[in-house]
Amino acid sequence: MGHYCPLKVRHLNKDRAAFDEVMNADPSLSYDELVNHGSRIARAHRYFRRVTEEWLGSPNDPAFALRADHLAEVLQGGLQLVSIDLTPDEDSQEIFETLNARGTPLTAADLVRNFVFQRLEGEGADSKSAYDPTWLTLR
Repeated sequence: MGHYCPLKVRHLNKDRAAFDEVMNADPSLSYDELVNHGSRIARAHRYFRRVTEEWLGSPNDPAFALRADHLAEVLQGGLQLVSIDLTPDEDSQEIFETLNARGTPLTAADLVRNFVFQRLEGEGADSKSAYDPTWLTLR
C-alpha cells in the first residue's frame, strides 16, 4: 500500500502505526482496507478528506481551481510547523517542557508523563518499553 514518505511530524507511540498508515497510503485508499481502520487517526483522516472533497467540489466545476489555490495558500502560508533535530546528548523531555511552557498549558498527565520519561532517560532506562505497558493503559 502507498509509497514511503519520511514523515516529519510524528504522533504519540500509541497512535504511530495508524498515523503512519494513513499518511503513507495511496490517495485513493479504501479506509476499510486499512489495518487500523477503526482508529481515531483513520476516522479523523476520513473526516477531513471527506469535508475537503465536499468543499472543493467537482474538478469540473470552474470554482474548483480557485478553491484548491486558496486551500494550498492557507496550508502553505498560514500553517506553521517546527522541526527540532536533537543530538543524542540533548534532553528531549526538557526541551518539550520548555517549549510547551510558552504555549498551551500542559495537563497534569502531560507533566507527570514528561517527568517520568525524563527520569527514565536520565537513568539510562529504555523509555519506549516503559511507555507501551504503562501509559497506554492510563489513557
